[in-house]
Amino acid sequence: METNTDAATSQPAFAHMDAYLRSLRQQVRRILTEYGIGETKAIREKVEEFAIHAYGGGA
Repeated sequence: METNTDAATSQPAFAHMDAYLRSLRQQVRRILTEYGIGETKAIREKVEEFAIHAYGGGA
Protein backbone atom coordinates (compact mmCIF):
# COMPACT_ATOMS: atom_id res chain seq x y z
CA MET A 1 0.00 0.00 0.00
CA GLU A 2 2.98 2.32 0.21
CA THR A 3 2.77 2.81 -3.54
CA ASN A 4 -0.78 4.15 -3.22
CA THR A 5 0.28 6.44 -0.39
CA ASP A 6 3.21 7.75 -2.40
CA ALA A 7 0.98 8.29 -5.42
CA ALA A 8 -1.63 10.09 -3.33
CA THR A 9 1.06 12.40 -1.99
CA SER A 10 2.62 13.18 -5.36
CA GLN A 11 -0.67 13.31 -7.28
CA PRO A 12 -3.50 14.82 -5.21
CA ALA A 13 -6.07 13.78 -7.83
CA PHE A 14 -5.14 10.13 -7.19
CA ALA A 15 -6.65 10.43 -3.72
CA HIS A 16 -10.03 11.22 -5.31
CA MET A 17 -9.91 8.43 -7.93
CA ASP A 18 -12.40 6.14 -6.12
CA ALA A 19 -15.06 8.85 -6.00
CA TYR A 20 -14.34 9.79 -9.62
CA LEU A 21 -14.67 6.17 -10.79
CA ARG A 22 -17.90 5.70 -8.82
CA SER A 23 -19.38 8.80 -10.45
CA LEU A 24 -18.14 7.71 -13.88
CA ARG A 25 -19.75 4.26 -13.50
CA GLN A 26 -23.07 5.87 -12.55
CA GLN A 27 -22.98 8.24 -15.51
CA VAL A 28 -22.08 5.50 -17.99
CA ARG A 29 -24.78 3.19 -16.60
CA ARG A 30 -27.38 5.98 -16.91
CA ILE A 31 -26.42 6.79 -20.51
CA LEU A 32 -26.35 3.14 -21.59
CA THR A 33 -29.73 2.47 -19.97
CA GLU A 34 -31.22 5.61 -21.52
CA TYR A 35 -30.24 4.45 -25.00
CA GLY A 36 -31.14 0.80 -24.41
CA ILE A 37 -27.59 -0.43 -24.91
CA GLY A 38 -26.86 -3.88 -23.52
CA GLU A 39 -23.60 -5.27 -22.15
CA THR A 40 -23.48 -2.39 -19.67
CA LYS A 41 -21.09 -4.10 -17.27
CA ALA A 42 -18.51 -4.87 -19.97
CA ILE A 43 -18.75 -1.34 -21.37
CA ARG A 44 -18.46 0.25 -17.91
CA GLU A 45 -15.39 -1.85 -17.18
CA LYS A 46 -13.70 -0.71 -20.42
CA VAL A 47 -14.55 2.95 -19.73
CA GLU A 48 -13.16 2.58 -16.21
CA GLU A 49 -9.97 0.94 -17.51
CA PHE A 50 -9.47 3.86 -19.89
CA ALA A 51 -10.12 6.43 -17.15
CA ILE A 52 -7.61 4.79 -14.84
CA HIS A 53 -5.03 4.70 -17.61
CA ALA A 54 -5.68 8.26 -18.81
CA TYR A 55 -6.23 10.03 -15.49
CA GLY A 56 -4.66 7.76 -12.91
CA GLY A 57 -1.10 7.95 -14.12
CA GLY A 58 -1.24 4.61 -15.92
CA ALA A 59 0.27 6.07 -19.09
